[in-house]
Amino acid sequence: MPRIYGAEDYRPDDETQKALLTQLGFLDADIAADLVLFFSMVNGLRADLKAIALGQLDNLSIADKIPLIELDLKLWDDTQALGRKIVARL
Repeated sequence: MPRIYGAEDYRPDDETQKALLTQLGFLDADIAADLVLFFSMVNGLRADLKAIALGQLDNLSIADKIPLIELDLKLWDDTQALGRKIVARL
């Protein structure tokens, strides 16, 4: 996924994530791995949305923004699918 410069200061502080991550050792290894991947995907999307909201992409042309948005939309679809898979397995 392309890096959006300017979102480096993003630090996840989601209490749900913190609570769930402390319980990873109680899960099967494959579910724990998928959960970590899921949260990584969510955090990537959050960082990109923050950068967009702060105007850090404003200097890019429309032609440069389109592929970034398309990649984020694909990541959103993949994240939702993985989330549904995790919920079904839990």
